[in-house]
Amino acid sequence: MYKNYLLRYTLISTVFFHFLSGNSLYAASQSGSIPTENENTALNLNNGTVWTLKINKRETEGEEQNANQDLPVTDQLRSTFSTINLNDSTIIFDKPTDDQYQILYVGPLPATERNEERSVSQQSTPSLSKVYNATGNAKIHFNTKYSSALAIRDQETDQLVINGNVSGTTTIYVNSIKGKKKPKSAPIPDRSGTPLIYNKSGISLIQVSGIAKKDSFKLANGYTTINNYPYKYILIAYAPEHSRHNHNQSMFALYQPYWDFRLRNAYLDPKSKVKALVPQMASYLVMPNALFSAGFSDINQQNASLSNLRAMSLENDNNKKNAFFLSSYGNTATLSSKHTAMEYGYGADLRYSALQLGVALGVLENQNTTTNFGLLGSYGQVSFTPKDMEGTAKSTLDKWSISAFSSIHHQNNLYLDTLFSYGRVKGNIKVADIGDIAKLDDVNTLSASATIGQQFATGVEGLVFESQTQLVYQRLIFDNISDGNNLEIDMNDPNRWLVRIGGRLNKTVTAAENAHIISFYGKLNVIKTFADRNTIQVIDNFNLDSMGASVEGGVGINAQLSKKIGLYGDVSHQHKLQKAGISATSLSGGIRYRF
Repeated sequence: MYKNYLLRYTLISTVFFHFLSGNSLYAASQSGSIPTENENTALNLNNGTVWTLKINKRETEGEEQNANQDLPVTDQLRSTFSTINLNDSTIIFDKPTDDQYQILYVGPLPATERNEERSVSQQSTPSLSKVYNATGNAKIHFNTKYSSALAIRDQETDQLVINGNVSGTTTIYVNSIKGKKKPKSAPIPDRSGTPLIYNKSGISLIQVSGIAKKDSFKLANGYTTINNYPYKYILIAYAPEHSRHNHNQSMFALYQPYWDFRLRNAYLDPKSKVKALVPQMASYLVMPNALFSAGFSDINQQNASLSNLRAMSLENDNNKKNAFFLSSYGNTATLSSKHTAMEYGYGADLRYSALQLGVALGVLENQNTTTNFGLLGSYGQVSFTPKDMEGTAKSTLDKWSISAFSSIHHQNNLYLDTLFSYGRVKGNIKVADIGDIAKLDDVNTLSASATIGQQFATGVEGLVFESQTQLVYQRLIFDNISDGNNLEIDMNDPNRWLVRIGGRLNKTVTAAENAHIISFYGKLNVIKTFADRNTIQVIDNFNLDSMGASVEGGVGINAQLSKKIGLYGDVSHQHKLQKAGISATSLSGGIRYRF
């Protein structure tokens, strides 16, 4: 008869438990352990009990002595129970040492082990009973060194084998044990596109010889990751008609039907070789462009403040006075990718709203030029919801920034506005089933902008054309991001350049006494972004989209209510000119005050 290697178990929680063996009741406290040596032992875990299955060192030594023997699968390190009742409790397989993985066996032992003298033809099919019962929040934690398409005896994983019927639903957690090589993908469908419906791919965690359902065992959150790679692994339930009834994959007797719950890669479609990513990867891939878009909105509003400051100085000839300005602004945008979801390209819905406060600290005057300088501060919230990816959710980030500005105006109406900004971003990345999956604590933003323009009289009273050319540089500086799926994300500090060329037509429609002035303007610009081939790295590299070219148009109003107070507002729309890019609608308004 084969020797059964039986395990010891240690109770982690302070709740007492019991084994029922025959007519005997066994109990132990937090520090106790009970060896089980008989297949008639029932295990009942209740009320938040947490069990860790530990390997008996003496049994491990015995296994090492037999290392050269070709032992059958059923002779691996194994614990046997007649029944398990798991009620709001947890079973944890202890981490393996020396690649020693464990089997938790529930139900009657195979007839070959009860009586090896009986041949298979003489064995009667046992009547299966309900031997595994899960109620409430039942959980089991497995250790797995992932592989695919190996024979059952060559798979390195803890396993639950149930020779009987199953009731209830158990949540499965997988602790990935790193191997020396990258885990191989599960076999893909054949060239005809026929789905792989038989249980050869992936690795077998649970087998049930009796009655079970597809949701008898399910992964926590519906998926897991392996070895810190960002690809999605799912638990597939292969019904008896799709299980290979032989010892290559089966833990039961030859030709016995069984359920096989296997961990394997998820693919984007049945005909694809492209592995599915976990949902948060879409957020990591769209986040840089969401932050670039928010940063450009800040720069737009800062330029608007400088333009209004310059106009206020010229119209009232009081440029030696300091100025204070306050504005609120925001936009809604749609981000599109030039890549398809099969190429890991994702669009997103973006929103940004912010409040800006600024002060002109002083004026320097020369013979032909006037220079204003000061500070601007802003706070905003940027949110983005990736598209074309199942399981994503809206993530919201807080953004603070401070900017130093100068505005040089020549008497021939030529001007140069410059801005230098530093910002901080904090927040959480969210996914649908988990909520917060990653925390951003220390993201820094740097930007610089230079705008050169000139105003030209048109010959029509009150009508002025103003041409502008702007150059913008933006950079994001990330620490490595660690998330709840054990991913390490290197964002590689993406950067981009942006050029905007265009102009606006200003019309003063009211010029009353006491410096009351109202003017309107329309604007039209062409925007082009440039970037190196930015990527993020999560072991493998993933490309970020460049935003390409877009056209921007809008209208605005300025109202100088007195020598000290002015109001302004602006509405504009930006539309992408190719497949990839951002289309956005922006709205802003504010007040300025001289003192």
